[in-house]
This record gives sequence, C-alpha cells and structure tokens, in this order.
Amino acid sequence: KQIFQKDLLRLLEQAPTPPLAVIHNGACSSTVERNPAVFAELNVGSSQDLWKYCSAHHIPFIYASSAAVYGDGALGFSDHPELCNDYKPLNMYGQSKLDFDGLKRSSVFPSHLDDSVGILITKIMHSFLFFSGDDDCFLHGF
Repeated sequence: KQIFQKDLLRLLEQAPTPPLAVIHNGACSSTVERNPAVFAELNVGSSQDLWKYCSAHHIPFIYASSAAVYGDGALGFSDHPELCNDYKPLNMYGQSKLDFDGLKRSSVFPSHLDDSVGILITKIMHSFLFFSGDDDCFLHGF
C-alpha cells in the first residue's frame, strides 16, 4: 500500500498501534529535479517530521542517507561530523540528504534515542524488507 507524504503523519497518529520501526529513504531521489522547494519539503521537512514523531513515541527510525552527500568523493567518504561540513554534493538531491544528515548530528533532535534512531540502511535492505511480504510495511513517496 502506498502512503503519500502529506497523509503519513496523520495516518500514523490515527493507527491503533504505533509501528515497531520506521524505515525512511527520503522522498525525492531525482537527480534532475530543479525546484529546491521539492527537496526542502520532501527530503528535509518530511524526514524531520518523521524523526520527531519517532522520537516522541520512542520508535526506532531507520534512515537511509546517500553516497550523493560526498560529492565527487575527493574528500573521502567519512561520516565523522567534523568532515561532513566540507562535502560538496553534486546536485540538490545530495545536498538535501546532507542537510538532513546534519540535522541528525545537531541539537535539533533529541539525543535520548541515539541508540535506536538514525541507523543508516541501504535501499537494497529496504527493498528486501518491503518484498518480504510484511503487510505492515509502507512506502513513503510523492
């Protein structure tokens, strides 16, 4: 079942039981999209909203970043916070993923869930979980 971003939080709040975890890939992976508002809303804003929901309900938040955050790779591929500010993504998609990654590392989000929130997961793993037949798995898209 596909759930659209604009409806997701309302449906989560109305669900009789909260999910065991939220697996989130970000909503727009287009490398040719030219409207920065699309990325701001879907990749940063909706990710932030889901993070806050999970934090408030103590739900693990499994988030997939992207290799696009590293730009051309000239600065390496480290996730150490002190290095991430130097990365120069090659497109708005990569920049939006880096922007949310930076929020996760900052004080914008509560730290009490650091052990269960913000785990990076590949799209392959997400696809495996989705196609494994779990009827409680949702796609968050646009």
